[in-house]
Amino acid sequence: MDIAGLITHMTPFAASCFGLGVLLLLVEMIHPGFGIPGLTGIFLLFLGVFLAARTWSEVLALTLIILGLIGIALSFVFNSAKNGFVAKKLILHNKSVKESGYVAVNDSSRFLAKEGRSLTILRPAGKANFDEETVDVISEGEFIPADTPIQVIKVEGGRIVVRSVN
Repeated sequence: MDIAGLITHMTPFAASCFGLGVLLLLVEMIHPGFGIPGLTGIFLLFLGVFLAARTWSEVLALTLIILGLIGIALSFVFNSAKNGFVAKKLILHNKSVKESGYVAVNDSSRFLAKEGRSLTILRPAGKANFDEETVDVISEGEFIPADTPIQVIKVEGGRIVVRSVN
């Protein structure tokens, strides 16, 4: 098996299949999508091996060369995904901050220390009324009957924690 002889006897069409196949696989690695470039690239690589190889040893050699090239390309893409070109394309760097008007969950901090009444049995979750506004609440763990005076003791994002006022 002579790799140099295999390459020199390769037809231009087989060489084009190899080149285009590797290029399409790189496109799929850098810009992932529906897999059409990747699948087409794999097909072209198989076609190139079929057209170029004359013996099983040549098929094995070409397959190992292709796998080596794909491995090297993947290592460059993974390295770039951490801190290079691909990271700039795939990772969202903008932040949705409150100062810009973005709110991920309803800000329930206005209920902190307010007193109201439970509308349903809190076992431990249920509904409560604070200043004519009905909200979902959760008790500290104990069951609180309906129509019981309660107070908000903690607010964690959209979660309002209450206890009975007794």
